[in-house]
Amino acid sequence: LRRLLQVLPLLVPPLVVGLGFLLAFNRPPLSLSGTLWIVVLGHAALGFPFFFRTVYAGLAGLEVGLLMEAARASGAGPWARLRYVLVPNLVPAVLSGSLVAFAISMGEFEITSMVAGFGTITLPLLLFQSLREDFRAASAVAAVLLYVTLLALVGLSLLRRR
Repeated sequence: LRRLLQVLPLLVPPLVVGLGFLLAFNRPPLSLSGTLWIVVLGHAALGFPFFFRTVYAGLAGLEVGLLMEAARASGAGPWARLRYVLVPNLVPAVLSGSLVAFAISMGEFEITSMVAGFGTITLPLLLFQSLREDFRAASAVAAVLLYVTLLALVGLSLLRRR
């Protein structure tokens, strides 16, 4: 059951997430429909399971108990163990999870168009609109996104080697 709850957000289509956000945040006191906040919340809700799974896998790959015991035996307090031992070991997993969530968010069209409409322009909506008007501009933006993604992946792989 715990495993199902962990994977369930990955199985829910973005259209259902967008509809849920539209129904939940369309009435006062949380009347956020059509604002930038609802877009940020929607993209965060969609990307968080991917981020969580990546960081969880990075945490599972560490010998956390052994690392914390060694730091405690060296005289480090709880905050020092967290700051100097756990967080530096989790940085690659957090960066990887952030890149995955960012990539999911960059390709997300359904949630943005449902909760904010076409009044709020995000990059996926801009790409969709420019495909109908100017295909060359949309191709250029897609190429820039591809190059930025490749540079981020190369930077992440170089960081992991260190």
